[in-house]
Amino acid sequence: VALIFQGQYHESAPLVLWPEPTTALKILVYMTLAFFVTRRVATRVAQYLDHRFSLSGSILLANDAIYLTLQIPIILVYYQALRLQLP
Repeated sequence: VALIFQGQYHESAPLVLWPEPTTALKILVYMTLAFFVTRRVATRVAQYLDHRFSLSGSILLANDAIYLTLQIPIILVYYQALRLQLP
């Protein structure tokens, strides 16, 4: 987003893709939390899916689905950091 609007807002401060240290720390904490929550919950969800639908090996599906869902707040935090750069 910052690269798209960089030419439009050239008279203001330059737009950067790297977030401020506080935002980067918040993103890092969310990523770590998402990792551990995924590890904790995915096995239970996979066991339920395997039992409910007579499957085997659904741990990869459960792991990816949970982890991608937990990435949404991380993307929103980064988006907000980019949006705050625009005048």
